[in-house]
Amino acid sequence: MSRLLLELAAASFGYGAGFAVENISFTISVGDFLLLTGVNGSGKTTLIRGVLGLIRRTGGELRRHLPTGRIGYVPQESTIYPDIPATALDVARIGLAASWPGGREKAAAALRTVGMQEMANIRFGRLSGGQKRRVLLAKALVGDPLLLILDEPTANVDRDTEAKIEALLHRLTAEFGVGVLAASHAGTWDADARRVHLRGGRMA
Repeated sequence: MSRLLLELAAASFGYGAGFAVENISFTISVGDFLLLTGVNGSGKTTLIRGVLGLIRRTGGELRRHLPTGRIGYVPQESTIYPDIPATALDVARIGLAASWPGGREKAAAALRTVGMQEMANIRFGRLSGGQKRRVLLAKALVGDPLLLILDEPTANVDRDTEAKIEALLHRLTAEFGVGVLAASHAGTWDADARRVHLRGGRMA
């Protein structure tokens, strides 16, 4: 049996006294790929923030069977200011803040994994949207995560870049055993992918 990484049992998350997503149950093990689907506003981002511990759990159970430091996260919107004088390699190295200014080799390896090694010395702000997304993915990978969580990883990119990102995520699960939890409202992902569909903050 694969090692269990994450377990939700009738979990609810919310803001203040209420809840925003309710009664969510699923598990993710080593090498799993789980896709959260649903239209904008269905609760995907809220659920991801709940899993990460960024908002309050209001009910049910959430069990993480791995250290917090072994979770990689790629948010929907980049938190890297576009005019910051940092290269793609610099941004990838941020994922190893504890060893800064070291970690250059690990960051370069992460850029190679996502196919961005040739852009290592280009300023982050000059990259295209799809290239920035892959650099942020490298930033999440540089810490050798067991679980990778991504919020709309293929939003606002062209179909070619979307296909490359999807293929990369499947490679991470198949070759490296990384568990992946990805949220997307797009319908272009592998039809056979394991899915949890949200509607109005609940599993549909």
